[in-house]
Amino acid sequence: MTRNNVTNAIALIESLNGIGDEFVIIEQSDRKDKELMLNYSRKNKKVRVCSSVALGYQEPLRMYGLGRCSNEWVLHIDVDERLSEGLASGIKRLISTTIYDAFAIRRYEEVREGKRTGFFTWQIKLYKRHRVLYLGILHESPIVRGRLGRLEEGRYYTEQMGEIKGKAGAEYTKIYKFTDRLSYSAYNDRLLDYLAKLTLSKDREIRRTAAGRLVGGWLSIYELVSRRRPEQEISDLDYFVFYSIINIGYSVRMRDPWLLLCTVPNAMKNLERMRRWKSEPDSAATFEASRIINRIGIIRFLHLERDTEIARLYRKYRGKRQGIDLLIQLLKERYSKMSHQSNP
Repeated sequence: MTRNNVTNAIALIESLNGIGDEFVIIEQSDRKDKELMLNYSRKNKKVRVCSSVALGYQEPLRMYGLGRCSNEWVLHIDVDERLSEGLASGIKRLISTTIYDAFAIRRYEEVREGKRTGFFTWQIKLYKRHRVLYLGILHESPIVRGRLGRLEEGRYYTEQMGEIKGKAGAEYTKIYKFTDRLSYSAYNDRLLDYLAKLTLSKDREIRRTAAGRLVGGWLSIYELVSRRRPEQEISDLDYFVFYSIINIGYSVRMRDPWLLLCTVPNAMKNLERMRRWKSEPDSAATFEASRIINRIGIIRFLHLERDTEIARLYRKYRGKRQGIDLLIQLLKERYSKMSHQSNP
């Protein structure tokens, strides 16, 4: 999926041209970049370009993208990612001989000038397309309906080039208002999902591992003792703990003591942002929308699993301002409609 990033998209395709039978591009660019991609597709017959409305993030359009693929096995890869030589050379043999339906692969984050840090997460990126389900929530791992393998060999990995910063980073975090207002139910799931990305068990079910049972049990006991309800929004203290755990996991994997020392300031910064959101006039509605989204996902919330809805949005907003602000607008409109339907 690409938006106004045709140079990187073409570079990625060229790097995989020898191993891919088909390249499906969900094109969300403005006219200039879209034309460049279409021209490239006329030269490279393996490339299929599918136009879509731009919503600022990949995740809400992933099921739509999967529906455009024709082969059984799919490699989902971002335009800023690259495969290791070992994975690129071994991927066809791997999928032709495996008993698994999906694979988790190490992804090294924030690689710059060929240098990578020690930080990686397990990403489920290679799978049979009918065996996975995306909810459309940011940074999610797909739900695998089948057997999941983990590529343990050190030569199998992907690398993500760089990170989002500055104004682009501020834009990117806008959607957190609708995904990171957490109920206790979502809080538990989010912490366990983060743990899974760091320590992925071979069967992917983190609750079956010793670490998963320990964390899950602690969370259940905490809610019972503190009389928290699953649908209740978590307290400021729990938001602080949540942000701290994420920061600690990142700093430990990065082996960076300075990041560890920044845990409290970073958690406080995120907590202040959350407090601002909670003080806004529409705070209650935003939390309820976030609670629903965390349960069923953005894709189902906005009916983005339907080709007809994608086509409708594309027609309606073609040539108009798109991106993250449009996604937020659609979320607000959908929740308002749901509220009116339930309260006639």
